[in-house]
Amino acid sequence: MLVVGGFALGLWALVPRQSGIPQPAVDVAQAASGLQDQLGFAPAVPTPGPGWTATSTSAEAGVDGVQTWRVNYSTPKGSWVSLVQGREATKKWEGVQVIDGGEQGTATVDGRTFVVRARPDRQLTGYVLRDGEVTTMFVGKASRAEIDALVRATPLG
Repeated sequence: MLVVGGFALGLWALVPRQSGIPQPAVDVAQAASGLQDQLGFAPAVPTPGPGWTATSTSAEAGVDGVQTWRVNYSTPKGSWVSLVQGREATKKWEGVQVIDGGEQGTATVDGRTFVVRARPDRQLTGYVLRDGEVTTMFVGKASRAEIDALVRATPLG
């Protein structure tokens, strides 16, 4: 019986297994198609390039009823970054996106200046662009270089 158990354990150890549940890439352009009327703005569609995987999208009324578009990405280094846009965003809505991370100065990427909000205790960084009726945020547990890359890959009105 012990020999059979040892043999079964040896086979189990040799069989390759996935380290996680694979997620199919999401077609962001298709997901954004037709949402302008619902959201009240044209949702941004990033094109970050090789190694980036869009893992999910959503369009819904968020905190304080703010119409919200979200695209979640896995970066080439395995971190995550989200593009979040809200129409007529409130301070509460913005705070929820960065788990109430405080303002930490600014960052300028491709001529656009963002307010940087961060929660260092959670390794969370967010860039905030308050532009008229639409607030755009890039939030994640990623390096500033990765966040910068997603900003560069995102056309904003």
